Amino acid sequence: MAKGTVAAVVKGVATDAGNAASNVAKSIAKVTTEAAEKEEANLARILDNEAATAKSFSDIHEDPPAATTKPKKTVAEKKQGTPGSWVSGLSDADRASYTTLQNAVDRAANRSAADIRASLTPRQVAAGQADPWLRSQFVGSDIEKTVASDPAVFGDSNIVHQGSSQPGQPVSDFVIGDGKNVDVTGASQSSIDKHLARDYYDHPDQLITYPSIPQSKLNDIFR
Repeated sequence: MAKGTVAAVVKGVATDAGNAASNVAKSIAKVTTEAAEKEEANLARILDNEAATAKSFSDIHEDPPAATTKPKKTVAEKKQGTPGSWVSGLSDADRASYTTLQNAVDRAANRSAADIRASLTPRQVAAGQADPWLRSQFVGSDIEKTVASDPAVFGDSNIVHQGSSQPGQPVSDFVIGDGKNVDVTGASQSSIDKHLARDYYDHPDQLITYPSIPQSKLNDIFR
């Protein structure tokens, strides 16, 4: 082979090798760049997920917004309720139960002194004889108890008696339907005001009243 031909071959081989090396370098650079871009994209997704998780956790554990509390009515405001309006807003079934309670209260309050005395415990009678201030309280509790045991009330599944069955608890005497609170009390203004001051009463209709027991009848009960 001529000297010039050999040189040309060597030069061609060198050129091919250089081109191959350049192509390899370019390929490696491209692969490296693509890998870096993929790694960067994966890292970004991971950071985004972590940020979203952190926000969700923060949202869960942040203090909830303060609940809006309804201003409490004063006794004077509650007494402004139109008589009969609360009852008229009851369902037919609840209104029938309310009437059942009213009739039972009338029966219990109209009992004779002898019948009421027989319904009290010996200890109550003795305490009422010793302290006249306790007499109205004992009779009032007995009227509630008698209303609760009245067959018409006891047989009405729409009425639940709470009152003296949960002594010391701030609950209504009776609940009608799905949460209509009703109390049984004497008709004196002081008694009505005392009951309306409780948070679970908003209207005078929720108090089924009976005439205050005359002093003469109290004397007969505790003689």
